[in-house]
Amino acid sequence: MIALDRLSKGLLVLLLSVSCLSGYFYWQDSVDRRTSLDQIRLLEDQMRTSNQQVASLNQEIVRLENLNVIEGGNNQQLLSQIELLNSQIATLEAQVKSVNSEILALTQTINLQRTSNIATSLTLDYTKFTNTYYLIPLPPINYEGYFRISWLAQARYGFVVQVFDINITTPSQVSGVFDVPVAQNATTNMMIHCYDTVYNGNGGQYVCVGTVTYSIQYWY
Repeated sequence: MIALDRLSKGLLVLLLSVSCLSGYFYWQDSVDRRTSLDQIRLLEDQMRTSNQQVASLNQEIVRLENLNVIEGGNNQQLLSQIELLNSQIATLEAQVKSVNSEILALTQTINLQRTSNIATSLTLDYTKFTNTYYLIPLPPINYEGYFRISWLAQARYGFVVQVFDINITTPSQVSGVFDVPVAQNATTNMMIHCYDTVYNGNGGQYVCVGTVTYSIQYWY
């Protein structure tokens, strides 16, 4: 399990700054995970560049060594240039080794993340909603992390996650994929809210329009 420090700090700032019981807070993607992947890509580019420089320097060394042989094998100026190039190669190879270690560490951090499926492609219609809300049962939240919520609907729907005393709400739209941070043991429930309703003459009340299919993963 990983301690998502940035998630905790962001959540703490939210709790301290929001004076009402409803917060509007969501992420399009996991900031920590996306940042780590971006860092890996940058480091890989850096390592490729360094390896290309090493290959180029090695070619230059071969050229100078051949030239030195032609000059009798003891041209001090050529030997000094070769020594300098070897020193530059050693520095680049040390940088490559260090960058590779960073890549491995970031990869291990990403791979340490675990996930459990709370819901997978579940479809609801208006009969499942009470006053435009549907309560989603949640498992115990033993570790801080985030919920990855995705849905596809025929009308506008949104999700509400209770974290401590704050209602974190996703945007209302017909589809979406959002990551909502959660603290350890803080989340008590989650609800789906439909924003588009139609009057049901038989029931004498407004009901949700269309259906919504959703999936929820708990990453920690």
